[in-house]
Amino acid sequence: MQSARTKLPVIFIAVSVIFACALRFFQLFTLTDIKSGLVVGGEKTSCAIYGIIALCALACGVFAKSVGRLDIKFVLPRKNNYVIFCSIALSVFFFIDFIHQCFNCYNYVERVSYVEPAYIVPLIICAALGIVSSFYFAVFTMTVKGTNYDFRNFTIFHFAPAAWAFTRLCVILTKLVDFFNGIETYIEFITLVFVICFSFSFVSSVDKKDGTITSFFAFSSVMLLSASLILTVPRVLMMITGNYNLLTDTDFSLGTYFMLGIFAVSVLKNVNKESLRDS
Repeated sequence: MQSARTKLPVIFIAVSVIFACALRFFQLFTLTDIKSGLVVGGEKTSCAIYGIIALCALACGVFAKSVGRLDIKFVLPRKNNYVIFCSIALSVFFFIDFIHQCFNCYNYVERVSYVEPAYIVPLIICAALGIVSSFYFAVFTMTVKGTNYDFRNFTIFHFAPAAWAFTRLCVILTKLVDFFNGIETYIEFITLVFVICFSFSFVSSVDKKDGTITSFFAFSSVMLLSASLILTVPRVLMMITGNYNLLTDTDFSLGTYFMLGIFAVSVLKNVNKESLRDS
Protein backbone atom coordinates (compact mmCIF):
# COMPACT_ATOMS: atom_id res chain seq x y z
CA MET A 1 0.00 0.00 0.00
CA GLN A 2 3.08 2.19 -0.24
CA SER A 3 3.19 2.76 -4.03
CA ALA A 4 3.24 6.25 -5.55
CA ARG A 5 -0.35 5.73 -6.70
CA THR A 6 -1.46 5.51 -3.09
CA LYS A 7 1.00 7.99 -1.56
CA LEU A 8 0.11 10.98 -3.76
CA PRO A 9 -3.66 10.86 -3.03
CA VAL A 10 -2.92 10.45 0.70
CA ILE A 11 -0.69 13.55 0.68
CA PHE A 12 -3.38 15.51 -1.18
CA ILE A 13 -6.04 14.36 1.30
CA ALA A 14 -3.87 15.31 4.29
CA VAL A 15 -3.19 18.81 2.94
CA SER A 16 -6.87 19.27 2.06
CA VAL A 17 -8.01 18.26 5.54
CA ILE A 18 -5.54 20.70 7.12
CA PHE A 19 -6.91 23.53 4.96
CA ALA A 20 -10.50 22.59 5.78
CA CYS A 21 -9.72 22.48 9.53
CA ALA A 22 -8.04 25.89 9.29
CA LEU A 23 -11.07 27.39 7.52
CA ARG A 24 -13.47 25.83 10.01
CA PHE A 25 -11.36 27.14 12.91
CA PHE A 26 -11.52 30.61 11.32
CA GLN A 27 -15.31 30.28 11.12
CA LEU A 28 -15.61 29.27 14.76
CA PHE A 29 -13.30 32.07 15.88
CA THR A 30 -14.71 34.98 13.86
CA LEU A 31 -17.92 34.12 11.98
CA THR A 32 -20.01 31.99 14.35
CA ASP A 33 -22.88 33.28 16.46
CA ILE A 34 -22.24 32.20 20.05
CA LYS A 35 -25.91 31.68 20.92
CA SER A 36 -27.08 29.72 17.86
CA GLY A 37 -23.81 28.18 16.69
CA LEU A 38 -24.63 29.23 13.12
CA VAL A 39 -22.14 30.81 10.74
CA VAL A 40 -23.02 34.45 10.05
CA GLY A 41 -21.69 36.07 6.87
CA GLY A 42 -19.36 33.18 6.13
CA GLU A 43 -21.05 31.60 3.13
CA LYS A 44 -17.86 31.75 1.04
CA THR A 45 -15.83 29.90 3.64
CA SER A 46 -18.61 27.30 3.93
CA CYS A 47 -18.53 26.83 0.15
CA ALA A 48 -14.75 26.43 0.32
CA ILE A 49 -15.03 23.76 3.06
CA TYR A 50 -17.67 21.83 1.12
CA GLY A 51 -15.49 22.09 -1.98
CA ILE A 52 -12.48 20.71 -0.09
CA ILE A 53 -14.57 17.79 1.19
CA ALA A 54 -15.63 17.05 -2.40
CA LEU A 55 -11.99 17.13 -3.52
CA CYS A 56 -11.11 14.80 -0.64
CA ALA A 57 -13.77 12.39 -1.85
CA LEU A 58 -12.26 12.41 -5.35
CA ALA A 59 -8.76 11.82 -3.97
CA CYS A 60 -10.10 9.04 -1.72
CA GLY A 61 -11.67 7.47 -4.80
CA VAL A 62 -8.28 7.46 -6.57
CA PHE A 63 -6.62 6.03 -3.46
CA ALA A 64 -9.30 3.36 -3.01
CA LYS A 65 -9.09 2.29 -6.64
CA SER A 66 -5.33 1.86 -6.32
CA VAL A 67 -5.73 -0.16 -3.11
CA GLY A 68 -8.37 -2.35 -4.74
CA ARG A 69 -5.93 -3.23 -7.54
CA LEU A 70 -3.29 -4.40 -5.05
CA ASP A 71 -5.44 -7.40 -4.10
CA ILE A 72 -4.49 -7.17 -0.42
CA LYS A 73 -5.85 -9.97 1.74
CA PHE A 74 -8.04 -8.86 4.63
CA VAL A 75 -6.46 -10.38 7.75
CA LEU A 76 -7.65 -9.27 11.17
CA PRO A 77 -4.79 -7.63 13.13
CA ARG A 78 -3.52 -9.81 15.99
CA LYS A 79 -1.98 -8.41 19.18
CA ASN A 80 -1.46 -5.07 17.47
CA ASN A 81 -1.02 -2.44 20.20
CA TYR A 82 -2.13 0.45 17.98
CA VAL A 83 -5.39 -1.22 16.95
CA ILE A 84 -5.97 -2.37 20.54
CA PHE A 85 -5.52 1.18 21.84
CA CYS A 86 -7.88 2.60 19.19
CA SER A 87 -10.58 0.02 19.86
CA ILE A 88 -10.34 0.50 23.66
CA ALA A 89 -10.59 4.28 23.24
CA LEU A 90 -13.54 3.89 20.86
CA SER A 91 -15.32 1.60 23.33
CA VAL A 92 -14.79 4.17 26.11
CA PHE A 93 -16.01 7.07 23.97
CA PHE A 94 -19.13 5.16 22.91
CA PHE A 95 -19.88 4.68 26.60
CA ILE A 96 -19.34 8.41 27.15
CA ASP A 97 -21.67 9.09 24.23
CA PHE A 98 -24.29 6.88 25.89
CA ILE A 99 -24.07 9.01 29.04
CA HIS A 100 -24.10 12.19 26.95
CA GLN A 101 -27.28 11.16 25.12
CA CYS A 102 -28.95 10.24 28.41
CA PHE A 103 -28.26 13.77 29.64
CA ASN A 104 -29.58 15.15 26.35
CA CYS A 105 -32.83 13.22 26.83
CA TYR A 106 -33.20 14.46 30.39
CA ASN A 107 -32.42 18.08 29.50
CA TYR A 108 -34.82 18.01 26.55
CA VAL A 109 -37.70 16.63 28.63
CA GLU A 110 -37.05 19.19 31.36
CA ARG A 111 -36.80 22.09 28.91
CA VAL A 112 -39.93 21.64 26.77
CA SER A 113 -43.62 21.52 27.62
CA TYR A 114 -44.40 19.05 24.83
CA VAL A 115 -42.07 16.14 24.08
CA GLU A 116 -41.73 15.61 20.33
CA PRO A 117 -41.65 11.82 19.64
CA ALA A 118 -39.84 12.33 16.31
CA TYR A 119 -36.90 13.74 18.29
CA ILE A 120 -36.90 11.92 21.63
CA VAL A 121 -37.40 8.38 20.27
CA PRO A 122 -34.31 8.40 17.99
CA LEU A 123 -32.36 10.05 20.82
CA ILE A 124 -33.26 7.23 23.23
CA ILE A 125 -32.45 4.56 20.64
CA CYS A 126 -29.16 6.31 19.87
CA ALA A 127 -28.23 6.20 23.56
CA ALA A 128 -29.06 2.49 23.78
CA LEU A 129 -27.05 1.69 20.64
CA GLY A 130 -24.15 3.66 22.08
CA ILE A 131 -23.80 1.23 24.98
CA VAL A 132 -24.19 -1.75 22.62
CA SER A 133 -21.46 -0.33 20.35
CA SER A 134 -19.25 0.15 23.39
CA PHE A 135 -19.64 -3.54 24.23
CA TYR A 136 -19.00 -4.50 20.59
CA PHE A 137 -15.66 -2.70 20.41
CA ALA A 138 -14.68 -4.02 23.85
CA VAL A 139 -15.12 -7.58 22.52
CA PHE A 140 -13.24 -6.58 19.35
CA THR A 141 -10.36 -5.49 21.60
CA MET A 142 -10.31 -8.88 23.34
CA THR A 143 -10.32 -10.60 19.94
CA VAL A 144 -7.31 -8.63 18.69
CA LYS A 145 -5.52 -9.31 22.00
CA GLY A 146 -5.78 -13.02 21.20
CA THR A 147 -8.19 -14.10 23.94
CA ASN A 148 -10.83 -16.82 23.53
CA TYR A 149 -13.45 -14.16 22.77
CA ASP A 150 -14.20 -13.62 19.08
CA PHE A 151 -16.30 -10.61 18.16
CA ARG A 152 -17.24 -12.32 14.89
CA ASN A 153 -19.46 -14.69 16.91
CA PHE A 154 -21.58 -11.73 18.07
CA THR A 155 -23.30 -11.40 14.72
CA ILE A 156 -26.27 -9.48 16.08
CA PHE A 157 -23.96 -6.69 17.28
CA HIS A 158 -22.09 -6.25 13.98
CA PHE A 159 -24.47 -3.55 12.81
CA ALA A 160 -24.71 -1.67 16.12
CA PRO A 161 -22.32 1.15 15.05
CA ALA A 162 -24.18 1.57 11.74
CA ALA A 163 -27.54 1.57 13.53
CA TRP A 164 -26.18 4.13 16.02
CA ALA A 165 -25.13 6.36 13.12
CA PHE A 166 -28.51 5.95 11.41
CA THR A 167 -30.47 6.94 14.51
CA ARG A 168 -28.12 9.89 14.96
CA LEU A 169 -28.96 10.89 11.38
CA CYS A 170 -32.65 10.75 12.31
CA VAL A 171 -31.97 13.13 15.21
CA ILE A 172 -30.15 15.52 12.87
CA LEU A 173 -33.03 15.46 10.38
CA THR A 174 -35.28 17.01 13.02
CA LYS A 175 -33.07 20.09 13.28
CA LEU A 176 -31.68 20.68 9.77
CA VAL A 177 -30.69 24.29 9.19
CA ASP A 178 -29.41 26.38 6.30
CA PHE A 179 -26.80 24.54 4.21
CA PHE A 180 -24.19 27.28 4.54
CA ASN A 181 -24.95 28.72 7.97
CA GLY A 182 -25.35 25.37 9.71
CA ILE A 183 -22.20 23.83 8.28
CA GLU A 184 -21.29 21.88 11.44
CA THR A 185 -24.59 19.99 11.27
CA TYR A 186 -23.94 19.03 7.66
CA ILE A 187 -20.34 17.99 8.32
CA GLU A 188 -21.66 15.74 11.08
CA PHE A 189 -24.24 14.40 8.61
CA ILE A 190 -21.47 13.59 6.10
CA THR A 191 -19.40 11.95 8.84
CA LEU A 192 -22.32 9.75 9.88
CA VAL A 193 -22.90 8.64 6.29
CA PHE A 194 -19.32 7.40 6.16
CA VAL A 195 -19.66 5.75 9.58
CA ILE A 196 -22.45 3.67 8.05
CA CYS A 197 -20.42 2.97 4.89
CA PHE A 198 -17.36 1.92 6.90
CA SER A 199 -19.40 -0.26 9.26
CA PHE A 200 -21.01 -2.21 6.43
CA SER A 201 -17.76 -2.60 4.48
CA PHE A 202 -15.91 -3.66 7.64
CA VAL A 203 -18.48 -6.30 8.53
CA SER A 204 -18.51 -7.53 4.93
CA SER A 205 -14.71 -7.88 4.92
CA VAL A 206 -14.64 -9.60 8.32
CA ASP A 207 -17.32 -12.14 7.39
CA LYS A 208 -15.60 -13.15 4.15
CA LYS A 209 -13.02 -15.85 4.58
CA ASP A 210 -9.92 -15.25 2.42
CA GLY A 211 -11.44 -11.96 1.35
CA THR A 212 -9.49 -8.94 0.12
CA ILE A 213 -9.58 -5.27 0.98
CA THR A 214 -12.19 -3.76 -1.30
CA SER A 215 -12.03 -0.30 -2.82
CA PHE A 216 -15.22 0.60 -0.94
CA PHE A 217 -13.63 -0.36 2.39
CA ALA A 218 -10.56 1.77 1.67
CA PHE A 219 -12.67 4.69 0.43
CA SER A 220 -15.04 4.73 3.40
CA SER A 221 -12.18 4.36 5.91
CA VAL A 222 -10.18 7.34 4.64
CA MET A 223 -13.27 9.50 4.05
CA LEU A 224 -14.50 8.74 7.57
CA LEU A 225 -11.17 9.92 8.99
CA SER A 226 -11.18 13.05 6.81
CA ALA A 227 -14.73 14.06 7.73
CA SER A 228 -14.28 13.29 11.43
CA LEU A 229 -11.12 15.42 11.61
CA ILE A 230 -12.81 18.36 9.90
CA LEU A 231 -15.70 18.03 12.37
CA THR A 232 -13.70 17.67 15.57
CA VAL A 233 -10.23 19.20 15.24
CA PRO A 234 -11.36 22.87 14.87
CA ARG A 235 -13.36 22.62 18.10
CA VAL A 236 -10.42 21.03 19.90
CA LEU A 237 -8.16 23.84 18.64
CA MET A 238 -10.63 26.40 19.97
CA MET A 239 -10.39 24.77 23.41
CA ILE A 240 -6.59 24.52 23.29
CA THR A 241 -6.25 28.19 22.35
CA GLY A 242 -8.47 29.25 25.25
CA ASN A 243 -11.48 30.23 23.17
CA TYR A 244 -13.89 27.76 24.74
CA ASN A 245 -16.28 30.61 25.59
CA LEU A 246 -16.85 31.17 21.85
CA LEU A 247 -18.18 27.63 21.36
CA THR A 248 -21.80 26.57 21.61
CA ASP A 249 -22.68 23.32 23.35
CA THR A 250 -22.99 20.25 21.15
CA ASP A 251 -25.37 17.32 21.48
CA PHE A 252 -22.75 14.88 20.19
CA SER A 253 -19.47 13.49 21.53
CA LEU A 254 -16.37 14.85 19.77
CA GLY A 255 -14.28 11.95 21.01
CA THR A 256 -16.56 9.33 19.48
CA TYR A 257 -16.36 10.82 15.99
CA PHE A 258 -12.62 11.41 16.27
CA MET A 259 -11.87 7.84 17.37
CA LEU A 260 -14.18 6.35 14.74
CA GLY A 261 -12.03 7.97 12.07
CA ILE A 262 -8.77 6.93 13.73
CA PHE A 263 -10.04 3.37 14.25
CA ALA A 264 -11.14 3.03 10.62
CA VAL A 265 -7.72 3.97 9.25
CA SER A 266 -5.88 1.92 11.89
CA VAL A 267 -7.73 -1.18 10.73
CA LEU A 268 -7.12 -0.35 7.06
CA LYS A 269 -3.40 0.17 7.69
CA ASN A 270 -2.82 -2.84 9.88
CA VAL A 271 -4.77 -5.48 7.94
CA ASN A 272 -2.20 -4.78 5.20
CA LYS A 273 0.68 -5.42 7.61
CA GLU A 274 -0.98 -8.61 8.84
CA SER A 275 -1.51 -9.76 5.28
CA LEU A 276 2.20 -9.26 4.49
CA ARG A 277 3.16 -11.15 7.67
CA ASP A 278 0.99 -14.12 6.70
CA SER A 279 2.20 -14.20 3.08
